[in-house]
Amino acid sequence: MEGRKLKLGDDHPYTLQTVNDLGVLRREQKEYEEEESLLRQALDDRQRKLGNDHPACFESIHELAVAGGIPRWPGNVNKESLKRARNWKRWIQPKSYT
Repeated sequence: MEGRKLKLGDDHPYTLQTVNDLGVLRREQKEYEEEESLLRQALDDRQRKLGNDHPACFESIHELAVAGGIPRWPGNVNKESLKRARNWKRWIQPKSYT
């Protein structure tokens, strides 16, 4: 992540994606406090840089919801954003043909 920050900058979309991905990785490693911190950082920065309705923000909202961070953090996330995030996630999920 530090390499991306140095090369692209702190608020480049690729850097923000890396922060989000690192949060998901921390979940898989059962490092839940760092997971939630990274996912919150990714969402805050994505909202600031890309706007609330950008699909990347919806991805961060979804990952925070999976982490359980949404109920404890109502400030920047409203019901409409959560609804859009759910719809976005359904749209990108591959369809099962079985």
